[in-house]
Amino acid sequence: MQTPNAIDTPAALRQKIRGGRHTGTTAGCCPGFVQANLVILPIEHALEFMTFCIRNPKPCPLLDITDPGSPHPPTWLANDGADVRTDIPMYRGASKNVEWQ
Repeated sequence: MQTPNAIDTPAALRQKIRGGRHTGTTAGCCPGFVQANLVILPIEHALEFMTFCIRNPKPCPLLDITDPGSPHPPTWLANDGADVRTDIPMYRGASKNVEWQ
């Protein structure tokens, strides 16, 4: 059974997000596909965070790591030209202990 906001594929969902037709949470949108959170860190913190994820795989599974500065996930994860700059409908960030959305 699909949820009311279910979309068939991640690629279709990304197209809706890019077009501004989906701006809310993505929970339940693509049943049967992996959904994850995205963490973007300065390179000087990346190794420490990766180590934390490796040591805590259940609460913090690490699916992949992009090259520094690259907005594109690897092709095995999204082979349709996915771009984190345009394909995430909402986000929360923090900088120097100040949180923003």
